[in-house]
Formats: sequence, C-alpha cells, structure tokens
Amino acid sequence: MAVSADSSTMSELTTDLDQIHIRHSSPISTLHEDVLGHIFLLNTDMGISLGDAHFWAKTESAISALDTTLISSRVCRRWRSLLLDWPIIWGRSLHLDRLCKLGEEGWKEIIRRTGAAPLWLVGYIKIDPSTDFVADVFVPLVQANWCRVQTFCVCIRDDEGMPPPELFQVFTQSAPMLEIFALQKKNAGEGVPLSASDLQGVRLFNGSAPRLCFLCNSAIALTMPNIGHASWLGQLRLLKLSDLKMPPIELLAVLRCTPLLESLYLRWLPWSAGLPNADAIESHSINLPHLVNLRACHSFHVDLALIRIIRPSRDCSSFKFLPVCPAETISQEDVAATIEALTPYLDGYFSFRKVRSASIWASPDVDIGFEMNHAEGSRDENRPRDTNSRSSSPLTINLSSLAGYPPRPDLDPDSLIAALLKPHLAQLSSVQNLNLILSCHDKSCVALETTMEALQGVESLTISKSGLHVLDRYLDDNTKVFFPRLQKLIVKLVNDGWPVIAHVVKDIFVKLLSGRGVACILPVRYLEFDRRPFGDWSFLDEFDGLTVTLPGDNRTLPPTIYVCGTGSPETLNADTGREHW
Repeated sequence: MAVSADSSTMSELTTDLDQIHIRHSSPISTLHEDVLGHIFLLNTDMGISLGDAHFWAKTESAISALDTTLISSRVCRRWRSLLLDWPIIWGRSLHLDRLCKLGEEGWKEIIRRTGAAPLWLVGYIKIDPSTDFVADVFVPLVQANWCRVQTFCVCIRDDEGMPPPELFQVFTQSAPMLEIFALQKKNAGEGVPLSASDLQGVRLFNGSAPRLCFLCNSAIALTMPNIGHASWLGQLRLLKLSDLKMPPIELLAVLRCTPLLESLYLRWLPWSAGLPNADAIESHSINLPHLVNLRACHSFHVDLALIRIIRPSRDCSSFKFLPVCPAETISQEDVAATIEALTPYLDGYFSFRKVRSASIWASPDVDIGFEMNHAEGSRDENRPRDTNSRSSSPLTINLSSLAGYPPRPDLDPDSLIAALLKPHLAQLSSVQNLNLILSCHDKSCVALETTMEALQGVESLTISKSGLHVLDRYLDDNTKVFFPRLQKLIVKLVNDGWPVIAHVVKDIFVKLLSGRGVACILPVRYLEFDRRPFGDWSFLDEFDGLTVTLPGDNRTLPPTIYVCGTGSPETLNADTGREHW
C-alpha cells in the first residue's frame, strides 16, 4: 500500500520502553490493575457530545486518545503488559488523524492490538489526491471490520474530491455493534450532500442496527427507501439530519417510528427544499414524549407547522426557532400564529427550569428574540420524568426574519417579545445574568418595561450602547425599581458605531448610580466597557467603591482599572494617551 507516512513515528512511541520510569515509591506504580484499567478507559472517553463529529475530530494540535494510550504503554513494562492485554483500550483509541501519521507499519500494529474488541473510528478524513490513506487504508479498514464498529464518528473534508463509492456501500451492510453513527461534511449547509445516489435505494445498514441510538448525517442524501420504517428507528435517541432533500411530508413517516427520540435536529437545503403545503403537514400529529431538544430549519410556514404537530416532552429544555423567510410573505396573522405555536414550548420550559441567564434582543437591525439558559441541576422536583438529556443548550427564539430587512414598520419587536414572556414574568426573577440589546426609537421598549421590572434578581447586566438610552427612559419613573440586585454593569457595542462618549451618557450614569442610593438598594460595584470609551469619566469618582475598567485600545493604551473615591479621578480620562491620534 502506498501510504505516505513515516513509520518512525510508531517506532519512537513503542521502543525504549523503560526510558520513562516511575519511581517504585510512587503510589501510582502500586495501583491495582482494575484501577489502572478504569483510568485508561476514562482516557478514551472522548466527550459527551455524542454524534458530533466536529467535536470528536480534534484539531491537529490536540492530544488524542491514541497519543495518550501509546504514551501510557511506554511508562513502564507493567503498564505496557496490561495495555497489551486490554484490546478494548486500543479499540476505543482509533483516532484517524493519528493513524494516518503512524505509517503502514504503525497503523497495522494498532489494529492488531484491538483483537476482536469493538472499534471507535473517529476523526477527520481528507479527500486528498496526494495521499492514499482514505482509499488504501481507511476504506479497507472499515470494510474488514464493519461488524465490530461501535462508534463511527467521521467528518469528511471534501475540498478536493469525494470519498470512494466503496465507503458508502459499506453502510448498506448490517451493523450489529453500531451504537453511534455520525457522518458529516466539514462545511455542512454549504452545498449538496457528498453522495446523492451511492445508496441507490438500498436500505441503510441493511435495515439492521440493533444497538443504534445516535444518527447524525450531512454527507448522504438519504431517501425514504434508505431509512423508511427501519427497525432501528424505534431505538434512536438522537436524530440529526442536515442538508436534507427529503420532503418534510415524507420525513413525518420517519418520525412516527422514533418514540424514544430525545434530540431532533432537521435542516433542509434552502435552494432544494421547495415550498410544500404547510396545511398538509398540519393534518398530521407526531407524539415524541421523550423529546427535550428540538430544532427544525426549512422555511417559516413549514417550521411553524412542524412545531405545531410535534408533541415533545413537557420537559423540553432546549428548543430553537429561527425561521428563514422573506418578510413580505408574513402577515400579522402569521405573527399571531407564531406566538400561539410557541406558547406550549415556553410553558413547558419555564415550568420545569430555573433560568439563570437570559438574553433579550429587541433591535431589528441586529436580532429580535430571546435566549434562556437554565442552571444545571435546577430542574423542578415535580417535573414529569427524567429524560437524561445530555444537552445544556439554551431555549432560543429568534424572530428576526419576521421583521425582514429593512425592518417592517408594522412589526413592533418589543410587543412580540413581551407577549411571549408575559405569562412567565414570575419565573424571570431567578435570572442573574442578563444581556440586553435594545434599539432606541420614539416608542422604544414601552412594551418591555414590565418585563424589565420583573427581572429583580439580575446581578450582572450587559447592555448595548443604545440600550442605555432605553434604560434611561425606564429610570424616569421613580415609583419603580429596576434591577435592585445589580452589582455589575457592562456596556457593549453591537452595531453601534463609535464607542461610548462620556458627555453623551453622563446624565444616564449619574441617574442610574445615584438613584440607587435614593431607593436604598445596593450600589453598583463594577462598571466595564467592551471597548475603550471616549471622554473624561472622572464624574464617576463621586460614587465611592465603584470599580471602573477601561479596556486598552489594542494599540498602545493599556487597560485601566480604578476604584472610585481613591483620590486619582484623572485616571478616568479615557482620552489620556490618545494624543498621537
């Protein structure tokens, strides 16, 4: 085989076994072999992002499980002997990038050490005419050992070609050991699947994969003959299909066969998706009682129809709604229908989650929507079931495409967000970290005032520059207290042009900081900017104990940190050192 790799790499890793010695007095040298075996197994556990080939396929500089297993086998003769007696360790260490670099002698030796153990094949394969690794090594390896592949998590770099058809033909064979199958393109979403016809109507895994739980694909253009009514659908817990060409109405037949599904991600190619009849989709109903993670991306009306007919777990903790649509096709009735369709998801989320972090975007030039992050372990004890979700992804509602660009004058983003959050104002009191991107206009954020007032637990507030002016309007009402527990304020630029200028926002800061003393609530302790502001900020020196951080300018000015009231207000002149401009 013409494998262009240096076999000396393997020699360096497997010779001179006693070059690295552990003193006999070291406790690790006396560990029981069962403990050592557990440690070695933990080393091969490549993470909890099951089905994510990009996560498993580490970068060139990362240390893989194969690296550390080889190094461990050189520590001492006892460790080497133990590792050679445990084929399962080597079977779980097959990182493709590293195998490629070991040379023919090296990778053959590693495969020999796996014995008859289950195999974890993970990493990138690069379709490169200058090397024969894929055709001469990877494909024959998969062909010869497919019956014992337990994890197949591969990301294809397709810059210069396509994998040989023999690789796809392997996937039509039964997979008795397969539990995780993830075949992805590096740039999923930027083109058609690599192979639209290699399966040619043949059933994926020959319809037999009795252990399969995770299926992730963006490289094969799957059709109904490939996966329809397959027995393994009934045991899937994660289904992630990108670059889909299968019509949504056909996919519904697949989803009916996945009662145990916990995570569902569907994305169609926008230029090939067509515009199916959303009413035809809504005539169906899909019950997925264990589903806690959901995202569908086709078009507005199809996305809306799918979230209406899919009935997830009441404990659905991760939900993304980011429809793509031309604004002129969306009516006010569609906006009302969106609120109605999203309400059950929000009701379920807030009923069984304590939200710790939130982002609210009410700026048509940036985004319209919100994102909620719950604290790990914060699930309500009365929640209906333990779905054992591995995801800590947020609940995301992004309605920017409803507004269009330039923004539709008849759509009030503030009212849209306020309507969705209104039933859950009491639950917002648990939010500790808040990110606000608000747009300042004549009627800006009137509808959101009640929402802001409900955020009583916020300790850290990140706000856009234009959002400061909106906050100033809220502060005009002396009968209301906003953010009574606020300790840290961060001013962030978001498409706002020039940095904050001191004299422009001086009155806002004075009103915000001094008003807290009048209201007898805790003072703000920290003020930060994500970019160095302009002007003289020495007026802040009257607020004793306030720590102000002015970042550097990435040129010559270093960051400035000053505690107000300590006698050096000139430190707060952000223009000092800018004379050379």
